[in-house]
Amino acid sequence: MKTSILLVLFCILLAGCTQLTSQPTAVVVPETPTTIPSTESIPNPASVFCEQQGYTLEIRTAADGSQSGVCIFPDGSECDEWAYYRGECAPAGQNQSLPTASAETTSTVPTEIPTAVPIDPTYYEGFWTYTNPTYGFSLLVPFDWLVDETTTGDPLMNGHLLLFHPQDDVGSVSLRVTFRSIGEDTLLWPTGVGQGEFIDQGTLDVAGQPVRRILLVCPAGQVNSIWYHGGEDQANIQRGNLEFGFIYSYTGGYCEDSYSLSGKVQLVGELVIASLTVP
Repeated sequence: MKTSILLVLFCILLAGCTQLTSQPTAVVVPETPTTIPSTESIPNPASVFCEQQGYTLEIRTAADGSQSGVCIFPDGSECDEWAYYRGECAPAGQNQSLPTASAETTSTVPTEIPTAVPIDPTYYEGFWTYTNPTYGFSLLVPFDWLVDETTTGDPLMNGHLLLFHPQDDVGSVSLRVTFRSIGEDTLLWPTGVGQGEFIDQGTLDVAGQPVRRILLVCPAGQVNSIWYHGGEDQANIQRGNLEFGFIYSYTGGYCEDSYSLSGKVQLVGELVIASLTVP
């Protein structure tokens, strides 16, 4: 009799353990690729362009530790690499018509507006593929990023919200992706926005069609986040039978001097967005 009771208790405990181990996880962790390239290995288009023109590239480090590239010309003049890449400056001997800022925009528009960078397919080396099990869409994600599927702050968004972020630096940047089937009654956009001014700046190709890049610019000029809208009068991005909302943001500090989306930080997030594939 004692043996039978012990056997029953053992079976109950075994069944309970089986149930616990079958629970789904909230964070999608990528498999480690055989070859792990560093995010730093992604070519900087502005640096490449400077050197391709036969000029000298110099990387300078500011007092706060931030780095920027300067393109140095043979006549001794120089230009910020991104400004030169966008055609906003040139060697002193060349005639160059530069845009001038109006008094209205000088106080809010940052010195370097992060323009959309042309995306080369080779930039995706080492990325892994996230595929949503319910809606079937896919995104390419940097090898060291995670996908958080939890929505503890807003249960109504369960199954309609993903947060992509670096694995080892959760407080730096975050890509918010919302989605739904056409006709579903689910909000795709936040109901509140922090301080700053929205500025329309260029487009990014997503799944074969351009989307608008809407920069949220802080009062001091930093770009805290970039919102991606489907069209002039349509915020949602429609691809196939699905609708999406993308917001790429700095999350560690809001409108702080050392935080502004540009350069490689901007490029990595836009690589993820541009890789969208729908069924």
